[in-house]
Amino acid sequence: MNIRELTAALEYSREQLFQAEKCLDTVTEPELIDAAIHEQMAWEKRCEFYNRKLKEAVAGGQVIQRKREYWRIVE
Repeated sequence: MNIRELTAALEYSREQLFQAEKCLDTVTEPELIDAAIHEQMAWEKRCEFYNRKLKEAVAGGQVIQRKREYWRIVE
């Protein structure tokens, strides 16, 4: 995956994590609470994964295109 795809995946995962947290706040049945906790944990892991991969891509010096100019990402 390139940096743009990783960034989009991370943003999507963060939004889904936010939605999972909202769901956890609203459920009351024990089975649904367990499911909501597992869903939240899964989205947290996805966020960690995409964040790590994005940092690796940045450290690797991938170049991304922004407004017809190329910028080298440095940390």
